[in-house]
Amino acid sequence: MNYSILYNTTIGLIRYDLLRSRLVLLLILSTQFVYSQSAQLTPVVSLGKYIDTVTVPAKFIRVFPGTRTLSVPTNYSVSVYHAGGLIKPRFMAFSPTDILHVSDMSAGKVFALPDTNMDGVADTIIESATGFSGNHDITFYKGAMYVTEPTRIWKCTDGDADGVYETKTIFISGINNNTGGHTTRTIVFDSINQPQGICFDWFLMQCM
Repeated sequence: MNYSILYNTTIGLIRYDLLRSRLVLLLILSTQFVYSQSAQLTPVVSLGKYIDTVTVPAKFIRVFPGTRTLSVPTNYSVSVYHAGGLIKPRFMAFSPTDILHVSDMSAGKVFALPDTNMDGVADTIIESATGFSGNHDITFYKGAMYVTEPTRIWKCTDGDADGVYETKTIFISGINNNTGGHTTRTIVFDSINQPQGICFDWFLMQCM
C-alpha cells in the first residue's frame, strides 16, 4: 500500500497559532520519502529528547496501522494531521484563510487540507488546483496561489472564493532546466522591499 502521512507536532500547533497569530512545524511522510518545511530553531540550551508514540486519530487507523514512534524534543508530542490521498507530497503553505495546502508532485495537483473545527486533524482533502507537471513549491501572495514547475511558475486565482483555483496563467516561463538533474523550484516573494522581488532556486538562488 502506498500512503502518505502529514504529521502535526506540538510546536506545529504553536507556530500555527502564531501565524494567525501562529508558528508551524509540520512534516509530510510517505512510504519512500520524507519532506519537511520548518522553521530553524536554535535553542540556547539542550532541550533533551525522548521517544514519543505517534497519536493516530481513529479516521486514519486503516491507512496508518500499527504503533509508530519518533524521537522528539522533551515536552513535544506528535500526532497525525492527515493520512491518505497523497502520492509524492512536497512543499506546504497556508492560504490567506489559514487552510493548509500541499503540492503533490506526482499527482500534478495542489490539495487543500482544511481543519475547520481546529482540532489538529484535517477534516478532508480537496483538489484545490490541477493540471501541473512536476510541481514542487506553492506560496500565496496578494490573494493568488503560485505553483512552481521545473521551467515555469503558475499564478492561480480563485474568483468565487470556493477554495478551488479555477484560473491558471503562466507567471514566469523559460526557467533554465539545465541544472544537473535538480528539477525542483522554490519561490519566495519579497513583500517588504519594493518593488517586489521573486527568488527561485536550484543549487544557487536566482532572483528576479
